[in-house]
Amino acid sequence: MKFYYIFAVSFILVMVASYHTSASSNEATVIIETPDEVLVNDNFTLSIVANVSNFDAVNYTLYFSLPVEIENISGGVINSTSIPVNAFSIKNQSCSILQNVEGDGNVTGNGSIVQIVVKPIQSGILFINISGVMSDSSGNEINVLWKNASLVIYKTAVEISLPHTASYSSIIRADINIVNVTDFHSANFTINIPPSFDFINLSSSLSYHYSFNSSSARVFVEYNGSVNGSFTLVSMYVKCMSVGVHNITIDNLIISDSNASSIPAMTKNATVVVYDNTPPVPEFFFYPQPKQYMITNFNSTSYDSDGYIVNYTWNFGDGSIAYGRNVSHIYTGYGSY
Repeated sequence: MKFYYIFAVSFILVMVASYHTSASSNEATVIIETPDEVLVNDNFTLSIVANVSNFDAVNYTLYFSLPVEIENISGGVINSTSIPVNAFSIKNQSCSILQNVEGDGNVTGNGSIVQIVVKPIQSGILFINISGVMSDSSGNEINVLWKNASLVIYKTAVEISLPHTASYSSIIRADINIVNVTDFHSANFTINIPPSFDFINLSSSLSYHYSFNSSSARVFVEYNGSVNGSFTLVSMYVKCMSVGVHNITIDNLIISDSNASSIPAMTKNATVVVYDNTPPVPEFFFYPQPKQYMITNFNSTSYDSDGYIVNYTWNFGDGSIAYGRNVSHIYTGYGSY
């Protein structure tokens, strides 16, 4: 009886091992998607996208070449089927994840199986490698093409700061800021504005000069010595002469330190939405009928179809003015106002 029990267990173990190592006719591709470049300490989302057939479960590990912090891990969806994260572990610049398809498995299609929020804490080229095992609904291993990824982690950035929205024909200011720089001495770069915008002016607290041609300005700024930190390089003023979504961008960027060595930096461009500014419609009612030395109430029902009203000014025609959406007034003399 004891022999039979051992034999039975051994037989089951052999069968289980054979079951999980059987080859599947299905194939899959797993790709890591990330931004091309990010700034140190700026979170970015890493998505793992899979093109699968008869997919049921996957167990894989991500290996990071630079130190990172994993801020969040969430499951994905393929063809309306949830792919939850069942378990994960983070250790020694690696992250291992186990996922099983919700329900009966057998998922076919293309989609994201997981999204990971990553915080890089060191500059350089971040290589992300992936390997693992995927199985189908029968427990057979799927042949997977695992595709790695890489991105550049910058310590320094030059970014554009401007309003998110603006009205047609208004003048806006675009600040070109440098972030987290060490031993800064000078910078050359080009600012590109929409062709329909009018260039007004450019200024800086640093030594600078520029040339404007068509829809771009070539700028040179220089600090007398060197400086560390974050500050504004130049401010550009432009007039928004076209309705719609418009980009202001930076390219041809060269930053130098006090030894004339290049400082690597990423650029962050910006977008402004220009809307057609339709004037507000003035409407109001009053009660009771105005009489001498009696209070009359005035209530505004004015509206702005493409914005909001920021100020209400009432001119009562007798030299008196009041402010606010709803006001009261006393007329002291007879007349037409």
